[in-house]
Amino acid sequence: PALRDRTKNSTGRHTVTLLADLDALYQETGNAYTSAVHERWRAAAARDFTHFTRWLHTLPLGPDNAVFEIYESLAQSDDFPVSFFVGETRRLLRFAESHPREVGVYMPLGALAFLDADRPGYDDLVGEVTLHMHSSVSQIRRAAATLLGTLAYARHRAATAALRQAVEHDSDWRVRCMAHAALVDLRMDEPAMPPPPRLALLDGLRKWWRPPVGDLQVAA
Repeated sequence: PALRDRTKNSTGRHTVTLLADLDALYQETGNAYTSAVHERWRAAAARDFTHFTRWLHTLPLGPDNAVFEIYESLAQSDDFPVSFFVGETRRLLRFAESHPREVGVYMPLGALAFLDADRPGYDDLVGEVTLHMHSSVSQIRRAAATLLGTLAYARHRAATAALRQAVEHDSDWRVRCMAHAALVDLRMDEPAMPPPPRLALLDGLRKWWRPPVGDLQVAA
């Protein structure tokens, strides 16, 4: 029993120290983000990925959060599975169902662009984002369309089909324009892709007058 108590106390101290280090690093990240901080985030996550993930889920998703920087740090390393980012995408977009106008929910997801498309599990990530093209919440569909513009390739047929469907039939003009922009970007990278459906005249005017680009427009 004494050995179990010592082990338990040691584990508890380890966890407390880790959480304190994460809090301090997060504060530092908000003030200055450098390549050295990238490395420190990767090292901190590798120390105890389970407790790191639990700590990450306690962070507020307000407009000044630094979750993007954490995701970016981890996305650039093969040491962390793509399944982690699939789960985080699902978590944030589910949070957006009840907080659709909170811009801080969408900002971190831009870091997914740092993932290598050839990594195992990458197609699962694109599939997760594609599912949200069918959300009843306009802001979530906008976020999904924007993400697919950077994540999808010609091989992701369900994703490109969902984008084409959105251009022609989505009820939200921002979704229609964002889906169109995603298909334009995809075709620039893969010219063999068919051209996107043409935007309606009114949508073209709206896009010119108020370009639906960026997280603020996603959350609008």
